[in-house]
Amino acid sequence: MDATAGRVVWVAGHVAVRNGRRDPNWRNNVGLLIRWLHPDGTWRHVQIDCGKTFRESKKYGKFPRKFPHEKSDKTGAVLVPTTPVDFLDALLLTHDHADAILGLDELRQLQRFDNATRQVCGPPIQCFCDARTMRHCLARDVFQLGLKTQLSLQLLGAFARLPQAVLFLTCSLAARAPKKGLLHCHVLGEVPEDTSPFEVQGLMIHALPVLHGADYVSFGYGFGPKGSKVVYISDYTELLPRTETLLEHWSQDGIAVMILDMLFPSSQKALVHANLDDSIALVRRYRPRKAFFVGMCHFRCLERRLWVMIGL
Repeated sequence: MDATAGRVVWVAGHVAVRNGRRDPNWRNNVGLLIRWLHPDGTWRHVQIDCGKTFRESKKYGKFPRKFPHEKSDKTGAVLVPTTPVDFLDALLLTHDHADAILGLDELRQLQRFDNATRQVCGPPIQCFCDARTMRHCLARDVFQLGLKTQLSLQLLGAFARLPQAVLFLTCSLAARAPKKGLLHCHVLGEVPEDTSPFEVQGLMIHALPVLHGADYVSFGYGFGPKGSKVVYISDYTELLPRTETLLEHWSQDGIAVMILDMLFPSSQKALVHANLDDSIALVRRYRPRKAFFVGMCHFRCLERRLWVMIGL
């Protein structure tokens, strides 16, 4: 603690914060925005995870306020205009740790609003998570939850045994509660945890169970057309058999992109995250056309070229 300046000096992570936000090593919690053109002609946005730095991501431009898309004019030339990203249709949560859920309240600014009245005019953001993550959020009153009607009895029965859930549900039904909840939750008990696909706003997505430490199951997600799959696994130490089988199948037709956890460079081990060697091994095994490593600690500087370090 620097008492004279009234701030905490983070000595261990100095390399990541020495130059402030202009430094490429200034990092926020990992997440992914999926954007595609729906058959009805409208853009759809699905966010994977909403961690404790999500507000900073929006404020300082890490969350894309605009997103390029291709469009041809009458001459056949390709134009690349930008369209705003000012709402979310759905949210996928990988697990219940702070780096995945503690920014949920910031999603209020990404609801669909009526520009004239500034009132919420669309349905709640659809949220997909496992039962453990949902219990965690309920117990801590992290968000206003809109329960699916067909799931109400099932979920209320499950959560009635939790004192925090009873308190939360009682308060959420009080007169002062908002008319519309922020999130509308679907539990991965109904959304298959066995890697079979489920639909989110017309996009077919697979939950990919992985180990995040010795005895904790987290989820990655996979989506995209055959031969162009995108695989997102932000927190893992080992793939579970069901996920390995599915990725082997996808790799036969071709995986377009893999986004993988990589906390430490080289062979340095972590108890609950993959290191560089682990993720390089997965890239060599499944042969994606592109691979991105995320979640690096302060030992991994962006200006140091990985292929120089590991001889790729």
